[in-house]
Amino acid sequence: SGVKCVLLVGSMSINARDDAIRTFTDDPECRVFLMSLKAGGVALNLTVASN
Repeated sequence: SGVKCVLLVGSMSINARDDAIRTFTDDPECRVFLMSLKAGGVALNLTVASN
């Protein structure tokens, strides 16, 4: 009923971060990626994101 999204924050484990990125990249129903600036602002390339 809502918009599917994933979350990435600094307190997450590396595995949880990888899972969030994989979900956003591979799941066409996952339309929103919420992240903190510190956790997602460096060395994260989301070329799959558009609009």
